[in-house]
Amino acid sequence: SDKMADPVADFLAREQDMFADLESPVNQQPIFNNAEEGDFDGFEVANGNGSGNRIIVDNHDLFNNPPEFNADVPPVDSGVDLQGLVPTNLGTPTLSLRSNASGTSLDLSSIQPVFSRFQEEPETLKKWREENEKNILQKDKEEAEKKEEWQANGKKELENWYAERKVKLEAVKKQNREHEAALVKSSSSSPSDDKTPDWKKIASLCDMSYKSARDLSRMRELITSIYLLIIIKLGMSESIAYSPRFINILESQDEIIEELMKELEMCKKELVVKSGGTKRKGEILKKELLKEGIMSDIQKKMAFVMDMVDDLQNQNMKLEKDVEIVKHSIKDVDKIKRFEGILDEMIILKKEIEMLQEEIKVKEKFTKHINDELQRQEEKFESTISKINDELYQYHSENEFLKRKVNDLEKEKEILMNRLQSIEIYNETVLSKKILEYEKCENEDFKQLIEDQKKLIESLKKENEVIYDKMKNMDEAFQSKVGKLRKDKKNLKLLLKRHFNENLDE
Repeated sequence: SDKMADPVADFLAREQDMFADLESPVNQQPIFNNAEEGDFDGFEVANGNGSGNRIIVDNHDLFNNPPEFNADVPPVDSGVDLQGLVPTNLGTPTLSLRSNASGTSLDLSSIQPVFSRFQEEPETLKKWREENEKNILQKDKEEAEKKEEWQANGKKELENWYAERKVKLEAVKKQNREHEAALVKSSSSSPSDDKTPDWKKIASLCDMSYKSARDLSRMRELITSIYLLIIIKLGMSESIAYSPRFINILESQDEIIEELMKELEMCKKELVVKSGGTKRKGEILKKELLKEGIMSDIQKKMAFVMDMVDDLQNQNMKLEKDVEIVKHSIKDVDKIKRFEGILDEMIILKKEIEMLQEEIKVKEKFTKHINDELQRQEEKFESTISKINDELYQYHSENEFLKRKVNDLEKEKEILMNRLQSIEIYNETVLSKKILEYEKCENEDFKQLIEDQKKLIESLKKENEVIYDKMKNMDEAFQSKVGKLRKDKKNLKLLLKRHFNENLDE
């Protein structure tokens, strides 16, 4: 196609057709052997239809049958669009060598450096960079909005948590105060408390100091054992032991025991008074006791005590019967109370279950919201990754295309260098031959032709330098392009990594 036609390839094809005979070692020898003085009267090298580089020497023909330099040569498609790389508004440099009366002049004013298109940034990269900046700004904006939303939600949840914590602390403080009051009350309970056992009441009334009173530990142990035997024998539960009727009966027994203790103390005091506070012999003490009638009083009091003990036994028998009756009645009451307690516990558990169900519903809604948000972020992230992968694939394809172009240009450069070497060899051969002929003949035209040939060689060298500079500029542009692509690739990787880390943090 015309678009993909390579001007360098066209030039090489035309040059190859023109100098086909010169490149062949078999055909070169006859040319030099058959060359005569008039063979170099005219020499013209043209490129294409005259629009390319032209090197013209207006002298006599150099050869008898000059080749058709302007012959139409079919363009060769190298597969590389070089017209898109070279600006169309830049003209091709032209070298002209013309002979006139004053001599041959070299026109180098039209030689201009041709810069590669790779020095400018491609449109695709500009477009991608603009879209990338817009996407980054949009994502930063969304991130800021999301951050503000999360901060507001976190502040609200923190306030709710502090409120719940305050309520729980108040409830715990209230419960602790109640426990403290109950503990203080239980530690400082009086003997008249109904919930305090009788043996504890009696033990609290006894003086435990052996220095100031008699040792009543044996009496306390006997009273405690009697109380425990009654409980074990009757099989009473704790609720029966603390029943009001049973407590009243025990209190009446406690009053009798207290009266007995008072009588014993009075007897003890009378004995001390009668004895005068000093130790006497047993006989004198016995006589005084008989004389004063103390023993009769003690015997009467002991008989009264025995009667009291009999009354206590009778009361205990009645108490056993009453306890049996109360036992059966209290069993039913205990069952009813137990069922009522179980019912209250079930109601409390039901309320707690309802509260837990409400909390579970709230947590399920919150979890669903989080899952939806995560799914949306994942879809957004996948779409972003797909776009970036497409862009990477596009850059990779462009990079491969540029590599192919550079390879083609290097091959063309190598061909041009080979061609230049062949031309230089040819020029040296022609020059040496003409020098020999020049030594034989001193024709002015021939001398002028030799000078023109030298100038032609110089112009070819300059043209070669221009082509070399052009190839060097293209190579530098390609290297800068590759460096820019690598930098963009690195930026894309950093962007992917940053986006991935942000999604993980969210």
